[in-house]
Amino acid sequence: MNQVDSPNAAAIDFCSLSSTLAPKRTSQMIRYALQSERLGPLPLVNHFIQRMGLEDALDRYLPTDPRSAVSHARALGVLLRSIVVEREPIYRQQETVHGFASGMFGISAEEMEHVGDDRIGRALDRLFDADRGALLTEVVVTVGQRFGVKFDEFHNDSTSISFCGNYRAASGRQIRGRTAPAITYGLSKNVAAKNMWRQPVSRLPPISK
Repeated sequence: MNQVDSPNAAAIDFCSLSSTLAPKRTSQMIRYALQSERLGPLPLVNHFIQRMGLEDALDRYLPTDPRSAVSHARALGVLLRSIVVEREPIYRQQETVHGFASGMFGISAEEMEHVGDDRIGRALDRLFDADRGALLTEVVVTVGQRFGVKFDEFHNDSTSISFCGNYRAASGRQIRGRTAPAITYGLSKNVAAKNMWRQPVSRLPPISK
């Protein structure tokens, strides 16, 4: 190595050395750039939704027009995951989805552009029209089979949903041949012991996989 005769020469050599190393350091930093994404509990939630076969069941009970960009099942899947992790209003679902890593809500970023409050509302309408009793029975039976849950007896612990505000139209009226829920005053079922009962179950019906 050549000896440095003066402080100025040392400064020049140091600047030359820095300029030589800078591109390499910058390139290395770009190559190993850190990318952070929010997952939350959704990997676990998605695992159980898939194992339950929930989306397939929704597709069967809520058939979607092939021309639709997003199926009813996928739109309801977004709402279900949102209820689990955030509980945001329907009109804020796009903001909720974009706050997590891509695909965590069972839908791509391109598909999510078509899922607003109107799309989720139409999916909820189809869910109201569907045979929800048969859908729920199939989901429960599937969970029992795939998770090894025994149904020698079951405990029906019903719960209540509380509302605030005016819901004059929620009087249990008939909509498209079905009875809508009625919102009224009363005691919470959470503390009503008379709603808790046990009943033996004979044999589970077979369910197609």
